[in-house]
Amino acid sequence: MHYPLGVMLTCVRWYAAYPLRLRHIEEMMRDRGVSVDHVT
Repeated sequence: MHYPLGVMLTCVRWYAAYPLRLRHIEEMMRDRGVSVDHVT
């Protein structure tokens, strides 16, 4: 795994619960200090 399980679960939860694009999730995670790329 490239990212901790908690980070992956948070991204999946946001993606499933809200009408967000992967780029929005990338920005939200960056605000929380986690560097992710929307293509992963």
